[in-house]
Amino acid sequence: IDMYTDWCGWCKRMDATTFQDEHIIESINENYYAVKFDAERKDDIVVGDSTYSFVPNGRRGYHALAAQMMNGRLSYPTYVFLNEKREVVTTVPGYKVQTDMLPILEFMAQFDPVSNPTDYQTFMQSYVSPYEEAEESENEE
Repeated sequence: IDMYTDWCGWCKRMDATTFQDEHIIESINENYYAVKFDAERKDDIVVGDSTYSFVPNGRRGYHALAAQMMNGRLSYPTYVFLNEKREVVTTVPGYKVQTDMLPILEFMAQFDPVSNPTDYQTFMQSYVSPYEEAEESENEE
């Protein structure tokens, strides 16, 4: 879930750059049910037996569902990864360039704390970036 707000410049930049990248698009399409969620939306949302609403706070406010999924850390953009049971597995805050976002997407697509408990640092030791491969091909020409 891409948690964003209308006023967030880094969120807009993610949409214009990182989320336009062919490798990012392919990874998301193959591995995720992608959702953009305005963390300041005003309508109620029902999940199971719970109803989540907008919470006025200062000049803006926030949506209670966003606050719950982000553990109260209202920072934008933030990417929330859920498992099949719709439980939050992890959150990743902040603007990410393509070369940083793709390994996160690829790691989370295969992450399972029971059957595949590999941590991110171990994953990155064997990760081969398609961006590095493309750069090497250009240098050989």
